[in-house]
Amino acid sequence: MTTSNLVILVVRYGLVVLFFPASALDKIFNFHGAMKQALQVFSSHRVAAALILAGVFVELVMGSVKNLGRYAASWIAWWPNRPSSTAALT
Repeated sequence: MTTSNLVILVVRYGLVVLFFPASALDKIFNFHGAMKQALQVFSSHRVAAALILAGVFVELVMGSVKNLGRYAASWIAWWPNRPSSTAALT
């Protein structure tokens, strides 16, 4: 891994960590407030809670997966002597 790839990874995770508390942590630590807001749209407590948990999942897991995917793609592109994508076609 080159230094520039490491810097890019650290900056991306830093941005995720910077903006993560504003949304996901608010849902986690103020679940009652999030439920009150969700119940304005949905009458079922179960549906409201499920959608809040789905939102927390998306914010936590998908944000990390996206950054890991970008890191993996840049690492694979850098990898020396990687096989050509058209080698299997010949």
